[in-house]
This record gives sequence, structure tokens and C-alpha cells, in this order.
Amino acid sequence: MLIFIIRIIFGNIKFYKELKNSEEFKIQLNFSETVQYDIDSLYKEKDFNYEIKKSTFNEICDDLFNICINKVDETLKKINLTEDNIDEVVLVGGSCRIPKIKEILIKKFFQKKNF
Repeated sequence: MLIFIIRIIFGNIKFYKELKNSEEFKIQLNFSETVQYDIDSLYKEKDFNYEIKKSTFNEICDDLFNICINKVDETLKKINLTEDNIDEVVLVGGSCRIPKIKEILIKKFFQKKNF
């Protein structure tokens, strides 16, 4: 299956066009537990249909989430601050729409504080 997918990626212009449309797929996943992704006639007139759950997406991206949090930790260390010194977190860019990133940051900075 992996070899099949690699051949599609490197040999199909339609795949590249659909890849650009994948942003909409990621946005839908932020608001739904499951998203269906369909590409008609992707390879040799065969359709590509894939359903992904938010939990599966989070598992796939777990290493990336850890990299993000490590960067936050490194930054805090460089400027000699701790989580307790932070009262507000502002997210910018595409990652701010990923619920798991928000969840991780809330746990990191605000779970211990009483509001």
C-alpha cells in the first residue's frame, strides 16, 4: 500500500492539486470527530476514499505536537521564565486552529492556576 501511495505522489499531477485542497480537510477535522476525504479518479480511474478520525490525526501528529511544546519550553528557559509567569497565550498562524495544540497549552500554562 505504501508503494502505491508513493507512486501516486510522485507520478500524478492531480494528487498535487488535491494536496492544496487538503487545508479544507484539516479545517473540517477541527470541528468534526471524523472527516471523509474523497478524490475522484486519482489513479488509473480509481477513486481514493479515506476517512480519518480526529484521534487518529492527533496520534499521527503527536511527534509534531511534542516538537511545538519543546520549542515553548526552550523559549521559556532562554528568557528565564516558568509556566507560572505566563498569564496569557496568544496563538497565531494555522496551528492556532488545531484543538490539540490549544489543549496542550491550556494544560501546560493554566491547569494549575485557579481562576
